[in-house]
Amino acid sequence: MNVQIYGTGSSGNMTVIDDFLIIDAGLPGNPRGEAILLTHSHTDHTKALPKLGGIPLYATAATAAKLQEKWPYMGFNILTPNDPLTLRRDIGATYYVVPVELKHDVPCVGFDITCVPDRGDETRILWLTDFCQIVSEGVVIENLRKRVYDHVYIECNNTLTQTDILDCYISDDDTSLPRDEYHRRKSFQNHCNISYLESLFTRAGFTKEKRYVDPVTLIHKSTYYYHANVERLLTLCTIANVINPLPECHAEKK
Repeated sequence: MNVQIYGTGSSGNMTVIDDFLIIDAGLPGNPRGEAILLTHSHTDHTKALPKLGGIPLYATAATAAKLQEKWPYMGFNILTPNDPLTLRRDIGATYYVVPVELKHDVPCVGFDITCVPDRGDETRILWLTDFCQIVSEGVVIENLRKRVYDHVYIECNNTLTQTDILDCYISDDDTSLPRDEYHRRKSFQNHCNISYLESLFTRAGFTKEKRYVDPVTLIHKSTYYYHANVERLLTLCTIANVINPLPECHAEKK
């Protein structure tokens, strides 16, 4: 699969696969595609939807309901976590899209996507962004162990640890927190950090001696919180084949 990442981060998210599937619509432009898969309702993933009329939309019932409050004229095909969606491409390939339920501050899914061409080998990718935990993480861990994915695209929003945000809990009143502390807490609580990523690969059985060798691309990075414990990236890279560990790649600026 040809995966083109136009942007990941709070400024906007959009990815195009084989000029057929579009994941999220949070950036301006005229991407080529025949289906828009929405992860969740946040503006940085949906703000360009009104300009992409005519392309079928796919979202969970919760995401569709939220977006129809803003755009009641929009129609959605409803996705159900773990229920495969089959999409046929006229030029000779079938795509099987399995929504993967994620924990975020709003209902959210990622996508396990398999492309089966009429001729040639099938390919499979995993796309997970904007989450603090995978709901059925045992399934993903087992798939990592079996190395079923040709490429994993997964959020690594920050390198924060619990110690890095202790000062954010002096008050339970978010409105009393300075902007930095408020967003640092939100980033740690609602987004995937490097500790969780490392635990996924180690629980799948990978170590420095037995490295996960298939490519892993880190997405939805926050450069603002990415330098807290940068040395931990080195540890992750020793157990997984991270092809873009530096914050400059697919990074956002706060």
